[in-house]
Amino acid sequence: MQVIAKLILSSLSRKQEGRENVRMEDAMSHIIIAVLASICVAAATAQTPIPADSRDNTLVVAIENSSTWSDAESLMVRVLRSPPAVRFHADEQRVDRLEHGRSTDILFTFDVNRNASINSADTVELQVTGPQGVLWRKTSVWTFTGPATFRLEQNYPNPFNPSCIVRYALPQSARVTFTIYDVLGQRVAVMDEGMKQAGYHDVTISASGLASGVYFYRMEAGSFGASRKMVVLR
Repeated sequence: MQVIAKLILSSLSRKQEGRENVRMEDAMSHIIIAVLASICVAAATAQTPIPADSRDNTLVVAIENSSTWSDAESLMVRVLRSPPAVRFHADEQRVDRLEHGRSTDILFTFDVNRNASINSADTVELQVTGPQGVLWRKTSVWTFTGPATFRLEQNYPNPFNPSCIVRYALPQSARVTFTIYDVLGQRVAVMDEGMKQAGYHDVTISASGLASGVYFYRMEAGSFGASRKMVVLR
């Protein structure tokens, strides 16, 4: 996923091209830290939108040693906290040495599962430490975006017995019903899922009472309707 926006995480800063820098001075070095993220918006926002049900997203921590004479050593960049729906492939990385006047990018790869709460805020906390202790810590607010369109997926497994799972996506809240038809077009079962919030959902279809053969399941949600074929194999 491309980095197409910059996530502003620093509170004391000077703004430059949508990016904020924090300058921290100690006896050893001047560290400038900025954080960016791969997100699907055109400009940085106070709450960073991250797509739910997404894989291999990238969070970039850009660190610069602005000292003109002293190198920085043994820096540790950690993700201290992340939302339950987010899984970082690794939550810490080490920078053994950062020469004066140089910068480096630390990349964290993460996945967001389909159970993320759509349009609700959660936090990610990052920290950079060195031999002198904590150099920088920041809590960033993330929001998770849902699907842009309605979607009905193929059931799995297929063929199936005794049950299968069907996943579907809602861009907005809607009342959801599933209807099962046989090959003659006769209705054999109806499942009323009730009102569902925007986001990613799944439903279990049981083969109980169904003979072996081909069936069709149809989902209706608001004005949306779609059908797919499934096979029961006894």
